[in-house]
Parts: sequence; structure tokens; C-alpha cells
Amino acid sequence: MLWLLYVSLSALFFGLGNIVEKILVSKYVKDSTIFGYTVLTYFGYSSFLFLFLPFIQFSKITPIILLLICIRALLNLMFYYFWIKLMLKEEISRIIGILFVYTLIAVFFDYLLYSTKVSLLFYIGALLLILSSILMSYKPSKESFIEKKDIMYLTAIIIIWGFYGILLKSITNRLDHIPTFLFLETASVLIAASIVTFSSKRIQNEIKTFFPQKKLFWAGIILVNLFYLIGLLTSFKAYDLQLISYVAPFESLQPTFVFIIALVLSLFFPAFLKEETDKKTIGYKIVALILLVIGIFLIL
Repeated sequence: MLWLLYVSLSALFFGLGNIVEKILVSKYVKDSTIFGYTVLTYFGYSSFLFLFLPFIQFSKITPIILLLICIRALLNLMFYYFWIKLMLKEEISRIIGILFVYTLIAVFFDYLLYSTKVSLLFYIGALLLILSSILMSYKPSKESFIEKKDIMYLTAIIIIWGFYGILLKSITNRLDHIPTFLFLETASVLIAASIVTFSSKRIQNEIKTFFPQKKLFWAGIILVNLFYLIGLLTSFKAYDLQLISYVAPFESLQPTFVFIIALVLSLFFPAFLKEETDKKTIGYKIVALILLVIGIFLIL
């Protein structure tokens, strides 16, 4: 059951990263500077590169591993752009909740690529977890979950994130040394960010607009990426210990963590983050938490 601890920690740290990033984006990012912020955050993530350099094992690196990690870096860059676009317009708890429909895609490809078979109760539990995530994002005050014009962005990040889990599982099947993986991960991010930056004058200008920002902004960038890195590390361990079909649904704990943290901030520190906290919205969240517990019980 150690994998369950790792996947829970992964969901918590990714959730913390989501909250801090939402605060950063709301305060410092505009629609005209999304590219710049996206690439700037990629550079921030790659700043952890040298932490893993002394521990890498070059003998474990193969061409297929390099290819998979490069594909991941490119997909994540695309995902991150769409992610920030949505974050500028919607509450973080809503985006996170709907995003976790991706578990259906991850489980489908796990079956397609690895022929993983699970029980009927597992599928029922997985569907309850997904339903829980959707309810966690629902706001009764809105007629729809998300604006129609943003459906394309949401669809894109759901599909990309579904491939994310499969790629991570494919990498862990071939590479069992975490420092080596994290070095390759951050190195590929650095390369992708550098290529995108030096090939576009527009992105260079957008990045420059952030230079005058105070130290608090740059500390936030580092903190967000630190949370995401720890989340990735614990996720790596979970995928290494258990089948993706079991791990992926438990990642839907992330919307729960995001909701709880966002609720606390909205009630007690609204200057940092403000989301709807009316009784009807909270009621939907409670139902979602009950479905989450039942889903976990069925899967176990």
C-alpha cells in the first residue's frame, strides 16, 4: 500500500502548486503575456537541473527513454499554455475538477498498450472518482461547467494529460533510477524552453515584461515548481510500484486538496484567493467527497 501514500502525497503537492500558481497568475499574468509566463515557468522548473547532476547514471539512458522524455516535455509545454489560458478565466477548483476526466483516457490506453485487466468494481469505483472530480468543480450559479469558447482548451489539456500518465508509466518501465529521470526531465524542459524562446521575438519581449517584478513573484515561481517537482517525484514512485489503472484514479484526490485549500483561503484570506463559498456550492463539494470515499473503497 506504499504506492497509495505516494500518490496521495503527489496529489497534495500538485494541489499546493495549483493554488500558488493561481494566485501568481491572477496577480501578475495577462492574456497578452501567457506565452512569456509559460516559458518563464519552464525555465524556473529547469533550475533544479543541477541538483540531480551528481547522481545520474548514464548507463541507464537509452534512445527510447530520451525520445519519451522529449515527447513529454513538448506535450507539457502545450498543456501548460492551455492551462494558464483557463486559469486566467476560471476558478482553480473548477478547472482541476473537470481536468481529471483524463483518468478515463489513461485507463483506456493502459488497457490498450499493456492489456491491464481489472474487476467490474474497479471500473465502478473509477467512474465514481471521476464523477466526484466533476462535482467538485461544479458551481450552481453557472449554467455550464465552463464557457463554450474555452471547451477547446479544456479538451486539449484533458487529452494531453491522459498521455502524460501513459508516458510516465512507459518511462518507469525502462528507467528505475529517479535522479536520472529527474535530470533528464529538467534538462528536456530547459532545452524546450530555450528553443521556443530564441525562435520567437514575441516571447522574448513577453518574458522581459516580468523582469521588473518584485522578489515575491520570483519566489512564487520557484515555490510553484518545487511543489510540482515533489509531486512528480512521488507520482513517479507510485507508478513504479503499481499499475497505472490503479494509480490514475487516485490522482483525482488532487481536486479535493485544491478545494479544501481554496475554501480556507477564500473564507479567511480572500485577498489572496476568492472562490464561491455559498451553501449550495459547498453542498455539491460534500457529495463529491462522499463519492470519493466510496470510489476508493470499491477500488481497494
